[in-house]
Amino acid sequence: MTREDGRGRPCQLLGANLPPGLWLRLTVLLIIVGSYLMTVVVNDRREHTRILKDIDRLSSVTTTSATTHTEVIFAKTIDLLAALRFDLAKGDTRTQGAQEILEDHFFGAPELRTTLMLDTDGRIVASSVPAFIGNDASFHPFFKAHLYPDRDQPFTGNIIVGNTTRAPHLFSSLRLADSAGNFAGVVAAAYELTYLRDLYRRLVPGSSFTIGLFHTEEGLIVASDSEIRPGQLPLSSRFPANVPSDGSGHWGSIKILVENGEDALMTTQTVNAGAFFVSTMANVNELLSQYRENRLIKFALAAVFVCTAMVLAISLEIYMFRRRRAEADKAALEITLRHAQKMEALGTLAGGLAHDFNNFLSSIIGFGEIAKERIEDRPSLEGAIDHILIAGRRAEALVNQILAFSRRTAPTRERVRLADILREVVELMQTSIHPALVVSLDLQHGDLWTMGDAGQLDQVVMNLCSNSVQAMPDGGTLRIVLEAVDFEEKGPPRPAGIEAGRYASITVADTGRGMSSEVRERIFEPFFTTKEIGRGTGLGLSIAHGIVIATGGTISVNSRPGEGTVVDVLLPLCLPRTETMHTDVDSVPEGAGRCVMVVDDEDSIVSFMEDRLACLGFEPVGHTSACEALEAFELTPDRFDLVITDFAMPEMDGIALVQDLRRWRSDVSVILITGYNTVEVRERAREQDIEVILGKPLSSEKLASAIAEVLRDPLPAT
Repeated sequence: MTREDGRGRPCQLLGANLPPGLWLRLTVLLIIVGSYLMTVVVNDRREHTRILKDIDRLSSVTTTSATTHTEVIFAKTIDLLAALRFDLAKGDTRTQGAQEILEDHFFGAPELRTTLMLDTDGRIVASSVPAFIGNDASFHPFFKAHLYPDRDQPFTGNIIVGNTTRAPHLFSSLRLADSAGNFAGVVAAAYELTYLRDLYRRLVPGSSFTIGLFHTEEGLIVASDSEIRPGQLPLSSRFPANVPSDGSGHWGSIKILVENGEDALMTTQTVNAGAFFVSTMANVNELLSQYRENRLIKFALAAVFVCTAMVLAISLEIYMFRRRRAEADKAALEITLRHAQKMEALGTLAGGLAHDFNNFLSSIIGFGEIAKERIEDRPSLEGAIDHILIAGRRAEALVNQILAFSRRTAPTRERVRLADILREVVELMQTSIHPALVVSLDLQHGDLWTMGDAGQLDQVVMNLCSNSVQAMPDGGTLRIVLEAVDFEEKGPPRPAGIEAGRYASITVADTGRGMSSEVRERIFEPFFTTKEIGRGTGLGLSIAHGIVIATGGTISVNSRPGEGTVVDVLLPLCLPRTETMHTDVDSVPEGAGRCVMVVDDEDSIVSFMEDRLACLGFEPVGHTSACEALEAFELTPDRFDLVITDFAMPEMDGIALVQDLRRWRSDVSVILITGYNTVEVRERAREQDIEVILGKPLSSEKLASAIAEVLRDPLPAT
């Protein structure tokens, strides 16, 4: 998935094409986190199953223990009643009464509250509680159960609330018979339910368990949490109302639902295969509460682990992303540094070669101009010299391009008339272009001025025109248009980087080969060129772009393959200059014998300047050594009206020479000549009050203009 950036170029959206390493790390992280979570869930289910099994096992063990204790109590009671019945049958009630026999058997049975002996009418004739003697108990089930001869089995009945203690009791009884086997009464024993309740409480494994004794007809008899009050039957707060009174169908463990909607596990066993059964109920929700707390802790720890893993993974990814970005930035910085070093090396090379190369160009251009002046009626030689001068100026422009790109020259900002620059470029091109190429100059507004460096603006137009000419090797049309354009504040949309105001528009259009969109996007990159090796440096358009942007304008290119190229340059306009800085050789005052010292380490340049100064009426004195020039000046300092010196010389530079000269004469006028006009040179020249800095290569016009600017005072009268 792509979108377009600010220049209309497609760029990749973030995250649309993640690196394979990131996908691998994410996959490994998901596998680790998923495995851990699966382990937590599986262990949680295993723990849950184990706890349920432990509850079931503990319930069964508790129920079995309670049933065993209950059976022991019932068996001991029946054994006591059987022994009592045996003693009553063989004993002589005349020597030892029934009351004494009954009291003897009552001791040693703490689980029994009382023992009774009833006659055939159901009246209590003996009791461990004397207050019960004489009471009628014929209506109780434990008496009625033995009225028939076939009812000789032990009987345990339902709950009876006594009239005296008002406490609920559970009675067990046996039938008495005489020697003939006839019914002779009943012996009975009573259990007080508080004893069974306390017994069950001791057997309960925890607060979440409850033990209850049930009767198949009466339901709950007593429970470990019973509330037994005088005159009332026991109640349980644990066993729910939906527990059936008949436990015959519920042997083993079953799940039930208690009143508050929680799950419970009930385990049931019968007592002596009779009407009683014991049930143990375990509240599963309460027993799982600790498990749930541990479960929350486990899942909280799992969440902490997952979050920690994610944070670590994200932190690691951020670290790696920043590291990759830092490495990319480092690589880009290294590229930039290498480019800067290359530019520095280029600048150093340009600065080192500019002096010597401009010396050669000064000789070529200077003596070419002298030769052109002195040729009379020799058209063929004059044309050859014109070609020499054109080649020299093009070489000068190339050196200036390199110096400008390497920032070895200090541009000046002054009012420049654009029409003059366009005319000069067209005149220079006319002598070297293909005959089939037509150059058209359309000055719709001839008096347009801008603030900038005239030499740099000349380079911009020259570079654009040179590219257009090279794009039409077989001929074509090159059209150059200069016009004024107004951009209003609330008008149509303006080009990027352009504020409201008036601008000069320079359009360079050709009918050449054109260029593709890929090439068009890179034409302003340094050292990018589509030309053959030796035909271009790739610096022209990059330099032109930098100059136009520094001037406050914009440059745009519109081109298609086979449809030619149109380059639009917008430069901010300024007010015209009130007086021209152009000075012809004829405008320089006659030297009238004024003496000028010329210092340069190149013989040809000294000869050229001596010739030009002599033509202007000056007395030139040339030196190729700075030390010799200083010695000559020390001998006659008042002789010289002007000193023209080169900056870069082997013995001492020109500024140091001027400093020594002004020790002997402080008012001497100076013109400094340099092959590369840097900021450092300007600063040092300003410190020594040097009036004019003249850049190489030299020409007659440059030299005359500099002399006219320095020697403004009128000549003395002769």
